[in-house]
Formats: sequence, C-alpha cells, structure tokens
Amino acid sequence: MVSVTFESGSKLTTILASAFNSTYSLASIEIPYGVTSIGIAAFEWAGSLTNVTFLGNAPTVETRAFANIGASPAAHVSFTATGFTLTDDKWNGFTVAREFEDQKITADRVAHTIYVRTSYAAKSIATAVSVTRTSKAKVSLKVASSSKKICKVSKGKLKTLKSGSCKVTIKIQEPKKKGKLPKSKSYKHTFLVMDIK
Repeated sequence: MVSVTFESGSKLTTILASAFNSTYSLASIEIPYGVTSIGIAAFEWAGSLTNVTFLGNAPTVETRAFANIGASPAAHVSFTATGFTLTDDKWNGFTVAREFEDQKITADRVAHTIYVRTSYAAKSIATAVSVTRTSKAKVSLKVASSSKKICKVSKGKLKTLKSGSCKVTIKIQEPKKKGKLPKSKSYKHTFLVMDIK
C-alpha cells in the first residue's frame, strides 16, 4: 500500500486511533473533505509517509497521530482551508503548501486572497490568477520591495508573513522550441494577505 484515496463524496468524518499505524510503505494519503478528527497514533510509524492532502479544513489531531512518519512531510491543502495554524513554520510537523482550489469558493476570491504564515507553490500562484502556460513552463516569483514585510519568496515558494498587500511578479519561462528559448513573460498581481484567527 503506497497511496490511499477515498471515493468522491466520502462520508468519513474520523480516522480512528492507530488506523494506519506502522504502514511502512504508505507514502501518500488524501484525507476526505468531511474528516474532522484524526485519532491517537493514527499514522505513527508510517515511516514512508511524506505527502498528505487535506481536501477540507484542518482536523483535530490527537497525540502521536503523525509521530515517526517520513522525513520532511508536506500537507497539501486548498487556498481557502482554515485551521492550519503554523508553529515554528510547521503544522503538526508538516510544511503546509496551499496548492489547489477549493471548489466551494469562487475563482475570483481564490485569486485575490491568501493567508498569513503560509507557503504557496509558484505554479499554484500562477494557476490562481489564471496565468496561461504549458505544463512544462518554469514559474518563478518575485516580491516587490514595498511588500517585503508582508511576504517573501523562500525556496521558490511564496511565504506570507503578516496581513497586508503582497505585490508579486510572476515570471513564466516556456521550454525551448526548435532549439530556441522563447521570451519570458511577466505578470504583476497583488494579493490580499489575511490572518485567520
């Protein structure tokens, strides 16, 4: 068992204590939208687990739920998910990446609102503001000097620091065509960074 997903529309609300304990080969899992609680030691000793996608808001996480899982685990969540409050840049030991659109939120709101103390993948930022590109295009971000107290680029991702306006230049570099590198394109966009209490 390397990856686990649940049926669309799953009614699952709780992942029970020790449900995936010691599943050493489990590398990724998708947590359904309605899950609100993850039990004690639910994923403890799932030593290969490094990618967890949360389709909904942050669930309540019990003691040792994610203890001794894989190195540098990432929680992939929607742009609008709530409850993923960071402590020392982590949420329950996970780096949080807001990388997909919650279908219940309008595209306009997703495109213009992001959340404080969160990291966003460059390609996700480009998708959120509907920048046209091919799947192989390289996406890079640059924060305006006037916004450096609000957000910054770290390891290729946009990291928000506090509430305010985050002005970003999105640079798209398409791959070579017939041996020639196309001219890059740049798009400027301002995001409203909000703090969720």
